[in-house]
Parts: sequence; C-alpha cells; structure tokens
Amino acid sequence: MINLDTEEKIDTPPKDRRGFSSKVLLISVTVILLGVGVFLYISQLGTGDVQISIEIPDNVKMGQPFEAEVNISNNSSENILESKLTISLPTGIILLDSPDKRNDVRELEEIPNTNVLKEKVRLIAVPTDSDRGHELRASLTYTTKSLSAFFNKNTVVNVSPQNTTFDIDMTVPSVIFSGQEFSSKILLNTSQIESKEEFNDISEKIKYYLILENEDELDLVSSEPKSSFNDLKWEIPITEEKDYELNFVARAVNVSTDVLSLKPRIILNFADENYELDRIDENPLLAPSPLTLGIRLSDPKSYAFAGEELTYIVTLKNNTEVPLRNVIVRTQLIGEMFDGETVDTDGKFNSLDSSIVWSSADFDELSSLGVGRQATFSFAVTVKKDFPISQINDKNFVLKVNVTAESPTITQGVSTDRTSTDATLQTKVAGDLDLKNSIYFDESEYENSGLIPPKEGTKTTLSVHWSVENKGTDVRGVQLRSRLGSNVLFEEVLSSPEGSTIEYDESTRDLFWNLGDLSAGAGIISKDPEAIFKISITPNNSDIGNFIHLMDLVTISATDEFTGISLSGSSASVDTSGLSDSGFDAEDGRVISNE
Repeated sequence: MINLDTEEKIDTPPKDRRGFSSKVLLISVTVILLGVGVFLYISQLGTGDVQISIEIPDNVKMGQPFEAEVNISNNSSENILESKLTISLPTGIILLDSPDKRNDVRELEEIPNTNVLKEKVRLIAVPTDSDRGHELRASLTYTTKSLSAFFNKNTVVNVSPQNTTFDIDMTVPSVIFSGQEFSSKILLNTSQIESKEEFNDISEKIKYYLILENEDELDLVSSEPKSSFNDLKWEIPITEEKDYELNFVARAVNVSTDVLSLKPRIILNFADENYELDRIDENPLLAPSPLTLGIRLSDPKSYAFAGEELTYIVTLKNNTEVPLRNVIVRTQLIGEMFDGETVDTDGKFNSLDSSIVWSSADFDELSSLGVGRQATFSFAVTVKKDFPISQINDKNFVLKVNVTAESPTITQGVSTDRTSTDATLQTKVAGDLDLKNSIYFDESEYENSGLIPPKEGTKTTLSVHWSVENKGTDVRGVQLRSRLGSNVLFEEVLSSPEGSTIEYDESTRDLFWNLGDLSAGAGIISKDPEAIFKISITPNNSDIGNFIHLMDLVTISATDEFTGISLSGSSASVDTSGLSDSGFDAEDGRVISNE
C-alpha cells in the first residue's frame, strides 16, 4: 500500500518591513499637513478679515471725562454673529455710567460683511499711586454662519492722562498771630476744566472742590464766596470764567507749633469718592497773640440743661513787651435761652443788648495791664427753664458768648490802630423729657370693674396712662420702665402708638414701653405719645385699712441727638391713694373689709 499523505514545504520570501513603515510615515505626515492647512485656512477665514481697535483723545486729562471708541471692522465675506464685546478697565480709569464695574460687557447686533461697528464708552481718569500709563483693553468674541467655532480678537491701548493743574496761588500774611483774625486770598486757573455737551447729563455727578486741610486749626470767620458746607470747603463752578477767586477771614486755633501749615487742595468728587488733583503748601509763621483771651465754664462741658445756673470765667493776658493801656473787655450773651434777669456780675450789664463790660473806669488793673500780667473776670447766668417752642423747627438751642478785649496801645507786628482780640464759647442746650403717669378707675373710654375704695377679696381693674413730652431736641431710643407692686397683675395692652411696644416680664414684674425716636416738640406742638394698659388688684385681709402699692417710680431714658448725651427722668411711685380720677379723695384708696 502506498501512503499518499505528504507534507510539502513551500519557501516564501521574507516581508520588506522597512517599506511598510515608510508608507505609514508618509500617510501620517500627509494627514498632519492637511490638518494644519485646514486649521490655518479656517483660522484665516474666521479672524483674518475681522479687526478691532480702540481710539482715545490725544489729550486725556486727569479728573475730566473723556470718550473712547471701539471700532470693529468686518472685512470678511460673511456676517458676524453672536458677538460680544468686553471692555476691561485698569486701575485709575472709571466708567462714568457704571462706576462700580471694572468690565463693560456688551452683546452686539449682527455685523454685516464689509461694515464697521463703532461702540463708544464714557470714561474718567482718576489719580492712582502708580505713575505708569493705564492699559485699556477690548476683547471681541464672535462666530459666523458657516463656522461653528467661536473666535476671539483682542486689542489694547495705553492711556496716559495729563495732570490737570490749577496754578494755585495763595496770598497769606508771612506772620499770623494765634487767635487773631487774618485775611487770605486763593486764586485758581480753571481753564483746564472743559465743559463738554456730551457729558451734560452727568455734570451733576462730577464735582470739583477747593478744600483747606485745617479743620482743627482754623476757625473760619467769613468767606466770599460763602461755603455751602459750613466748613473749609468750597465748590468750584465750571463756567466760562477761567479764574476762581476765594477771599476768606479766619483765625488760627489749637496750633501747637510755631508754623501754620495751610494746604489748599483741589478735589474731584465722583461716585462718593474724593481724588486729589492739585495742591500747594503755605507755611506762615505763627506768633503768640499780643492778647490771650479765653472764656470757659467753671464746670467745663459742651452742654447745659434748662434751668441750670452757669458760671463763666473770662481770662486776659498781655503777651506784648509793653503795658497795655485802658483795656476794655466786653462780653455779649447771644441766645434766647439765656435768662437775662438772672445775670450776676461785677461788670456793667446792659439788658438791652445783653452785654457785660469791664473797663479801667471800674477796674484798676485794666488801666495799665503790665507785661505778662493776667486779669480774670466772671459772671453767672441761668438757663431758662422753659423752651420757647411754638413751631416744629424750634429746637437745638445754643448759648453763645462772644468776648472781645482791646487797647489803644499799638504793639509791634500788629498792623491795626489798636491791639485787640476776641473769643467765643458756644454751649448746646440739652433736651428735656417729661413723663406723666396717670392711673384711673372711672373713665368712659376703657371700662373698669370692681370697687373703689378697694374691697377685700374683690378684683378691681385700673387703667394706666403713660404719656411723654419732648422739648428742645430730637431724641432716639426712648424707653419707659417701671415695676408693678407685688399684689398687682398685668392684664392687657389697651393702646400704644404705632411702632412702639409694651413688654411685661412676669418673673421680675418689670414693665417696659419702647417708644423709639421722638421729634422735638412731641407732646407740645403735636399730640402726646401715650401708652394705655390695664392692671388689677385683689386685696386680702392684711391690706384692710392700707393703701396698695401699685407701681414703683417710672423712669424714662433716651439719647439726645443734638448733644449726644443720655437724657433721663422719672415720676414718683404710685399707690391707691394717688389715682387720677376727677374728684378722687386719697382716703378712698384704703382697702375696706368685705364685712
């Protein structure tokens, strides 16, 4: 038998792997190059023909509004869609229309091809700690109909504001006497502040002020123009006139050095922030006043109470190197709360003008006040007990005392024909709170039950009325409080002003009426604020023949808005002998037996 199963080995040539790798590499490079080409093509298609730029004025000035313009040029073959413009502001550049924002983001309309869109933004440059320029940036994101991707374009421009200078010129004496009036003039060149029609709608939000940094060292006597702020601050008007002139009279006070540093500053106020645009420093010498004149209260304080007696001390000292002849010291009392009939003084009092005069005719030391010598005078006067209140604005009364001293002797360094000085002391009159505590059994509006005289074992209810009068000043945080007697129960609140609350603590028996704030004249030129609540008593055997204690003293407290001090008052405690019913006999308050 022949076996036909055979195995034949067929030799095959080996594969060329180097050729295969070359083909793969070639394909990969081709794909990459094709991808890069497509990417560059799409990028060029998306951004190459869209441009963005920012234009700003050539002369941006510090502290003055200006307008920047962002230009978006679409030179592509397609419309720009879903575009958003973001304008980013550096420190020192503020949006006029939205000062709190650091980015102005705008959703833009469709921009047709071959068109230019102009977006304007109103800005103002303000001083910062950096002297470098400010980079204003704009960024545009967009897409087109044929491209699904979003593209971005950015641009930046450097804003370098010029300083706004006012050429401040201040005329002031080279030597100023402490406590003596002196005159000064300040000239400003306001030509660099331009008024532009496109900013008229916000002109009221941009203000320029002239300020003197001497609030604690200068007492302003007068100025032209007058200050609208009752201090060393004047608004600079923007008019066609290019110069601003301020004339003022002041005196130096509370200066501890021999130089008075005067610092006129030009301030921009915008969005409740102040920015300094310009300033100068003037440093005249400060010399002691030829006459030192002072007035104070014997009990130094800034306030007084109605009905209080005040004692004033006037002191005078000669600081010159020569005696001062025939010195006259004159004091005038200004204020309707002074009671002129109570003035007590060794000087001559004139009730017609409320003045007191001390002269050499009555005081030998004033005939020739020696070098370095001092004279002291005093007077007493009582504050009126009653406030002159007839209308709602009758409040915040002030006691003002002006005192002057002068001598015909001319001293070195004084340019007038006499040597003189003056001083002023102002004292605020604190407000006065009165409370009334009335307790009724028989009244028509709120019916009570039980018996008067109180009867053993019988419950009797009573109505309590608390009312308040406020005189002289506005007050805040008014509170009345008391404590009920041990045999007294709190029943209910009957009435109280809107916004006030009555609270009772059963554990302590304390009672509170939180009234809140009161205007001056409440209860006098307007209806009394009044709280009404009900209490009850049930006498027991041990109370027979006695009065029942209803309530401890009532106290009132508040803060005076004018003087800042705490005000307080009180009314006496009340028992059943003190009911306020018409015709009530105190003996009817004694508890009787039920037999």
